[in-house]
Amino acid sequence: MPITLCPNGVRLMIRLTPKASKNSFGPVEFDHNERVYLKAHVTTVPENGKANKTLIKNLSKSLGLPLGNISVASGATNRNK
Repeated sequence: MPITLCPNGVRLMIRLTPKASKNSFGPVEFDHNERVYLKAHVTTVPENGKANKTLIKNLSKSLGLPLGNISVASGATNRNK
């Protein structure tokens, strides 16, 4: 599963594709090291954190959580979050 329980919430492993044709989530996939990721696509460009901000906004809307409750814990400049 791409979800792990943490002391202060949960961690969701995501592989982000910026500059996509539409914002979307899915499917769940394995990488070459057999780690599981939820694929996410955003239409914004990966500069100055814009793609990460869009990802957070889309997760907030999809999960019904406030924006402040979601953050990128690792991979700020990497496709794997």
